[in-house]
Amino acid sequence: MGAMAAGLVIRILFYARLPELEHNGFSEHFVTTVVNALRRDGFMPFCAYLFLLSLFTVGCPVLFGLVEKRELGFGDNVIVWLGTLGMVGAVIGFLSVASWSAAGVPSRFF
Repeated sequence: MGAMAAGLVIRILFYARLPELEHNGFSEHFVTTVVNALRRDGFMPFCAYLFLLSLFTVGCPVLFGLVEKRELGFGDNVIVWLGTLGMVGAVIGFLSVASWSAAGVPSRFF
């Protein structure tokens, strides 16, 4: 582990010597940029959409586990198996949609 940490420090030293190819011409400060982003039309609804999306995609599996445990009376091993199968299904769905989009299937089909 110490060798990996030393390698990371050495990598930083090598990367620090590389010259920058592009110069970022922006001179705005971070606060100014955030204020400008908040004033744009549609930014706050987009933030609300992301909040709800993350709330339901992260929170629903936990709620399903609680319902399965309390109301349906499932044991711990069954809940773990259902959670694992749900994650495997999500990965398979992600990979199938990614392969469909790589194959040129129009996005309106998924």
